[in-house]
Amino acid sequence: MRGEELSKAYASADIFVMPSETETLGFVVLEAMASGLAVVAVAAGGLTDILTQPGVTGKQCPGLMPCYYTHIGMGC
Repeated sequence: MRGEELSKAYASADIFVMPSETETLGFVVLEAMASGLAVVAVAAGGLTDILTQPGVTGKQCPGLMPCYYTHIGMGC
């Protein structure tokens, strides 16, 4: 996806989950944040530099399963 199609996809979402434990930069996270989405991501690579204010810029977790259970599966 790209352009208007990508913008519509972000606009239709309530949350953005980045499950990668090997992300080097995280452009997709920046795009999601720019679209106003809540971001939940694994604390890895460049994502730790992007999500620097927990609860403001997004939430980080030590791994995918703790992310799911803590922030997504429990409705947080």
